[in-house]
Amino acid sequence: MGEAIEALWNDLVRRASRGSGIGLDEDYLRSLTMFVADTGALVNATSAIPATAREVHFFPNVPYARKVEAGQSSKARTGVFTPAYRKIKSEYGKSLRIFLDYTVPKGSAVVLRTNGKTARRDGIPVPRIRMIQGGAFQ
Repeated sequence: MGEAIEALWNDLVRRASRGSGIGLDEDYLRSLTMFVADTGALVNATSAIPATAREVHFFPNVPYARKVEAGQSSKARTGVFTPAYRKIKSEYGKSLRIFLDYTVPKGSAVVLRTNGKTARRDGIPVPRIRMIQGGAFQ
């Protein structure tokens, strides 16, 4: 599972970063977060995920994430999470259970902006990729 986590994280960062040609803003890139369901920890680096993790969630913590996924951003016409989900599902879908859905992350009421200010975002769903150990054939 560690290889799949690393592959998905790198793909999400690549799709959201300026070097990808998409060039979403720095807030979006900084907001990419992983939630380790086994421990309840929010992390921003794959090295912080224990090797024994059985379920990991990936999501952006910005209020406009749904608009990006809906293609309403001129910088990401196909979204970020949707194409990353399709790619990881095609590569690891037989050995892992992988889902794309929308959720309201706990503790997401305040988002820190790169300018140091905060913005409220109560109850706005964001895209989430859930990766769970154990595939269809296990």
